[in-house]
Amino acid sequence: MSEIIQNPDGYSVAKDGTLPSSPPPAGIAISGLETATGLLRVARVNAAGALVTTGGGGGGGTPVPNEGAVTFQTVTVAVPGTPVQGPNLTIPDGFGVVVKCRSAQAGAPIAYVGNGAATVIVSATRMELLKGESIGYKITNMDLLFFDSDTAGCIVELTAEQ
Repeated sequence: MSEIIQNPDGYSVAKDGTLPSSPPPAGIAISGLETATGLLRVARVNAAGALVTTGGGGGGGTPVPNEGAVTFQTVTVAVPGTPVQGPNLTIPDGFGVVVKCRSAQAGAPIAYVGNGAATVIVSATRMELLKGESIGYKITNMDLLFFDSDTAGCIVELTAEQ
């Protein structure tokens, strides 16, 4: 007999991923501890009524596979106050991009990161990165980011798994 995982609303699913004869409505989450491993498993029922594993705590769930390569890009802000769009580079599902204000550059530039040409030039709607600082974003494409700086020639580094 299959182990049963049940959510607090009373919907259950077999450990092998099969739904009961009357599946729960789309969007409902099903989670529980596997008795054999002690891992929390989390799944969601999609619109087609199929079970989709969405992850879990403590190492549970379906892991995101490793990617086969890493991409490194740079963006140079030539003129402060003139936003520069990130390169058109797709980021695979489950991964993100790391943005860093390059350490090895003259002076003490501040790089600005925003989600649009209009937002990156406004202090209230952008992120500031000092030389050597970095931040990660879970986005689908590097071109969703815009960059500016207080210093001409400021270099921003971008890296993502591909």
